[in-house]
Amino acid sequence: MNERATWRLLPEATFDGAFNMALDEAVLEAVGAGESPPTMRFYRWDPPCLSIGYSQKIASFDRQALSDHGWHLVRRPSGGRAVLHRDEVTYSIAAPAEDWRLAGGVLESYRRISGAFLHGLEGLGVCLTDEAEGDSAGPRSAACFDAPSRHELTANGRKLVGSAQWRHGAGVLQHGSVPLSGDVAEVVGYLALSESDRERARALLRRRAATVEQALGTKPGFTEVANAIAQGLSALLAVDWVPGEPTPKELARAAQLRSTRYGTDAWNFRL
Repeated sequence: MNERATWRLLPEATFDGAFNMALDEAVLEAVGAGESPPTMRFYRWDPPCLSIGYSQKIASFDRQALSDHGWHLVRRPSGGRAVLHRDEVTYSIAAPAEDWRLAGGVLESYRRISGAFLHGLEGLGVCLTDEAEGDSAGPRSAACFDAPSRHELTANGRKLVGSAQWRHGAGVLQHGSVPLSGDVAEVVGYLALSESDRERARALLRRRAATVEQALGTKPGFTEVANAIAQGLSALLAVDWVPGEPTPKELARAAQLRSTRYGTDAWNFRL
């Protein structure tokens, strides 16, 4: 039987895209080194930001359209495809690689975490399915939500939660996005496509992805969704939450990573 563990829960916070990614990595480093306990945080983005996967080509995106809105672009340390972060709940989990909750490789840990998310969000009344096989059929764009991968959650066949994972040193980082409301196809306006291809991509994305508001019929608040997710992890992954704050060392490291990596063209536009 797996014993319960105490994890740190950081307060909801809002940062720009570069600092959000820098803080995720700083916390991961501290957790992997045993300097901080396993940690979960929920956060927002200001200004709105397009985050792209570690290996995505910058030529796939319309940087001028983002600039015209005053919005940012940041390259994640994790893989996956592009996410436009606006009205959503973003989460991150950092834990030691040997922790049973994240052990066994990417798909096995995805399965455990997805099960906890499913349990938590169903408590809000959302009817969800764990995509055990994933969807590889049909065309795929550079946008994250156009089809579920294995063990990602869908509502009536439409992807609701997008996640990516990074295993680094002795730690594992999983972070992801739960869109609350709005147009799931808005991200298409920032892909480098012809207008006719954009229209096709918008139609496809609206068929394949959903927001919590669409799935539930009403829009819950950020805190309500974050609490539901935390409760799901507590129930299914045997986690007891202790509220905490980022340590001074984590904040200093995040500031360093922002200035030397996530806030630089050398990192964000490197491919």
